[in-house]
Amino acid sequence: MGDLPRTLNREQIPDMHEKGVIGFKYFWGYGIHQETYQLLYNVDDADESIIHRLMTARCIK
Repeated sequence: MGDLPRTLNREQIPDMHEKGVIGFKYFWGYGIHQETYQLLYNVDDADESIIHRLMTARCIK
């Protein structure tokens, strides 16, 4: 299944994204900032700079 770390720190996300990882498992209700990859607890659904938590029938391309 590839060389994936057992633990993931936010500094590793950009490299994994460049290698073609197609998905990340998020904690319930959290989002990730697209530029800093910071985990965000209070997510504004209108903020387009955030990779939003997944909802039922919603996917990220």
